[in-house]
Amino acid sequence: MKYFHYLKSILILVLAILMAGCRPSFFHHHSSKPPIVCFGASLTLGKGADKGHDYPSLLRAMVKVPVINAGIKGNTTRDELNRLQHDVLELNPQMVIITQRAGDLSCGIPKEQTIKNLEMMIDRIQSQKAVVVLVTFEPDNLEENYFKDFRDLARDKHVVLVADVINDVETNPQYMHDRVHPNNEGYRLVAQRVYEHIKPFLK
Repeated sequence: MKYFHYLKSILILVLAILMAGCRPSFFHHHSSKPPIVCFGASLTLGKGADKGHDYPSLLRAMVKVPVINAGIKGNTTRDELNRLQHDVLELNPQMVIITQRAGDLSCGIPKEQTIKNLEMMIDRIQSQKAVVVLVTFEPDNLEENYFKDFRDLARDKHVVLVADVINDVETNPQYMHDRVHPNNEGYRLVAQRVYEHIKPFLK
């Protein structure tokens, strides 16, 4: 009987370890300089790019501080709000770059809730004295005008806005992996344009 209790305890321990392993572990850079955290979904993660060609990796080569890619494919602003503390705030960043393309729309999240979720994230980040940067990818065929709301939010919250970051090349296959995600060259443009906007705010 004791054997079965022992076996049950081992199985529970193994299950707990496996479940913990399902949570992404982001790169914690040991540096005296606080990091930049890039936060979002597939556009942050770098879908469509080869390894090392996501925009946070390319941005890392342009700045002299650690840059952490905290993107998770398929995330909504609700998901991001839920993981903000663990994946962003606990890293004590100097800057958080949030990418948005109204992905909540396909998940049935109302626009008003999307803006509210972003507002709460911005407030919590700014409460730690970190700079917030909002990067928007603005498809021409989006039915609801999210991006006026994004611009208004950035203005009202004193957020650095990188608006419509690749609209001028979004229909050019030279820069795009698919209709939504850039390729290596497209992410290079994203990184360069983000860098130009954040340079004055880097520590």
